[in-house]
Amino acid sequence: MTRRHILIAGLMVSLFLLLALPASALGAGGEPAEMGEGGIDPGLKEELWNIHVEHRLSDFEFHVGAAQDAIAALGRYGYDTAGLSEILSTISAKHDALETALRERDRDQLKAINSELRQLWKEFSQEFRQVLKGS
Repeated sequence: MTRRHILIAGLMVSLFLLLALPASALGAGGEPAEMGEGGIDPGLKEELWNIHVEHRLSDFEFHVGAAQDAIAALGRYGYDTAGLSEILSTISAKHDALETALRERDRDQLKAINSELRQLWKEFSQEFRQVLKGS
């Protein structure tokens, strides 16, 4: 399995657990835990959110690293990568805002950042194809 597959599997497991845990999830000591919103132990919910945060940031860093490697490879073969580097720099600058929104659980900010990142990655992909075409 590649690192990306492992990250995705970890995220899927944490999300599955968050959504699929029965209301009777037990706390420490075998007694029913005090249930919070949605019937899930608040401590468990917090732990699963923290797992999500770490995997989301790791995934972000993985993709930025892969893009940096691709830009470096293109550069070694004489392609003009200035546009790609500029887009990737803008993407990389979103890391701190993403981390803050995740840690603060600011869903509106997360939605905005995710929308921006989708658009930037789309631009990166389009630029990448243009670079390969030599345009």
